[in-house]
Amino acid sequence: MIIYGAMFGCVEAALTIASAMSSKSPFVAKFDQRDAADDAKRNLAIEGSDHLAILSAFAQWKGLSLRGNNREASSFLKSNCLSRFTLNQMHDLRKQYANLLADIGFLPSDYNLNQQDKVLQSQLDDSSISMLTGVLCA
Repeated sequence: MIIYGAMFGCVEAALTIASAMSSKSPFVAKFDQRDAADDAKRNLAIEGSDHLAILSAFAQWKGLSLRGNNREASSFLKSNCLSRFTLNQMHDLRKQYANLLADIGFLPSDYNLNQQDKVLQSQLDDSSISMLTGVLCA
């Protein structure tokens, strides 16, 4: 999937989804708050996809973090029943996967995922979702 993401110009999103598939769900809640977590996931879902819900959650969290809005980022995590620990694990896995893609020539050797994280939110627009859905299914 991440190779297709690199080939079709949605590598940041593909890296995020691949890292989510290698981690536990970032949606967490105490037993009595499971309904709230399910509602949060549904609200973040794109076209009913759990993978795209996690991508949306990660992109929004990352966007807030990149802008230095730590208070807003924390509030976003709490209101959407998201685990900062799991999202940070996903962030680290994304870097590892990006390095592997660079090692085998699918990304430039000077590719910097931290600089490209700004692109991630734009990969959630309507025109990119179809491509991303295709990459997910490949």
